[in-house]
Amino acid sequence: MLSFPKSTKQQNQGRRTGKKFEIRISKLETNNKCSKYKNSNSLEFRKLLFLICFGFRVSNFEFMNKGKLIVIEGSDGSGKTTQAKLLLDYLQSKKIASAYISFPRYEASVWGKMIRRFLNGEFGQLDPYFASMLYAGDRLTAAPKIRKWLDEGKVVVCNRYVASNAGHMAAKFKSQSEKSKYIAWLEQLEYEENGIPKEDAVVLLEVDAATSRVLMKNRKLDIHEKDLKYQEEVHKVYDVLAKKKGNWIKVDCTKNGGILPPLEIHNKVAEMLKIKGYVG
Repeated sequence: MLSFPKSTKQQNQGRRTGKKFEIRISKLETNNKCSKYKNSNSLEFRKLLFLICFGFRVSNFEFMNKGKLIVIEGSDGSGKTTQAKLLLDYLQSKKIASAYISFPRYEASVWGKMIRRFLNGEFGQLDPYFASMLYAGDRLTAAPKIRKWLDEGKVVVCNRYVASNAGHMAAKFKSQSEKSKYIAWLEQLEYEENGIPKEDAVVLLEVDAATSRVLMKNRKLDIHEKDLKYQEEVHKVYDVLAKKKGNWIKVDCTKNGGILPPLEIHNKVAEMLKIKGYVG
């Protein structure tokens, strides 16, 4: 008997939960039975078919997709870019195959350039659903690269992803029901319609809006970063998502009203990821 993922959706679900894909063989399969799987392009599966079709007995054989997509999220000014790069450095120091990507890709895609213009206020206050299409387009065009890295077994460190839209755009709705409706729509668009890879883990850098504002005092603020009340709403959405989603890891980045040193935050992030089994 063979059991294996039959769809991209199942593969995404397996990748997200970190579960192993197992193949158990209770008895020797014949060449005829093997033929119905001839369209599979998986290298591991072809190796298995070779063993089966040529009469070898295989027991307790299993394989797993080793790629992991780890996303760093947090309110504006929480240090996402710093922590994402520190995590990448850590993985490379441990000789763990890894890759890095950051969203929005302001200069690397047409979508990213449009997002920059939106954040600079050029288009005014767009409807959250419409604005989300810009960000989704940016991730969609990057999806083949991310999927390739995951297929190669790499740990992909992603600085902002779908959750950034969930937090920032849902915060624009007044009621919880409107927020939930939007998030459900966003996830359907991104994961089902566009088919981008689902994240294995989301690391949420917990920094309150007031502290974030202090951390951003020396930089030019975009239309979202200027609004403290809006930032507080974003923080609330992230808090709800962190409690609801099983693959979110909340990391407290403050102490006595101030931000912790970057390396101290990194150590907390790395330790939590190791405890959860996402990195070695």
